Amino acid sequence: MRLSVDHENLSLVAELDQEPDWLTFDGPDGLGSRVLDSGVDGILAHTFRAESPSGVPWAANAPATVARKGHGIVGTETGSMLTADKFTSGPRDIGPYIATWSYPQGEDFAKLQSFHNGRQDPRSGRWIQPPRPVIGWSPEASFLAQQHVTQRLALPPQTGDSSGPVLDNLAAITDQGQQDQYERSQDWFAGPMDPTWS
Repeated sequence: MRLSVDHENLSLVAELDQEPDWLTFDGPDGLGSRVLDSGVDGILAHTFRAESPSGVPWAANAPATVARKGHGIVGTETGSMLTADKFTSGPRDIGPYIATWSYPQGEDFAKLQSFHNGRQDPRSGRWIQPPRPVIGWSPEASFLAQQHVTQRLALPPQTGDSSGPVLDNLAAITDQGQQDQYERSQDWFAGPMDPTWS
């Protein structure tokens, strides 16, 4: 499975590229939704920490911005752009082999485009607004998304139960490094996610 980001459209994209043809995102087992859920949960967790999906803290506000806003909290002005419901309500397009989640269109879309991608002066190339990445597959989310696929591949083609956790039994992970990474990812997702933080 290949995971990518459409930075212009603020979208997460998952593509089944090397898996058997019988494995699809849009089957009754809900594989596509579970993969995208991992990505959105990752965005929420890192946004709560004011950092990129890779864990890099966002650039601080300029002094003039702090003076105008009356505080230095990055990404918070009207309080609507980074609220949890914006991410959980993002539209999804789930086909057999490609699943896409996007930040919802609306008044905050253009603001998040500038926030995520940054803005440069077209003549000088100087950053007017530094990039503060929001949309992306974090390492933890990528790992969990892949585990959804791995778990589904372990089942016969005709079956699939979407009710269980990513892995019902940690013994299914044979490599100790993978087990350690899975346990870290569970701690990471267990962090606070206050939907009204911004």
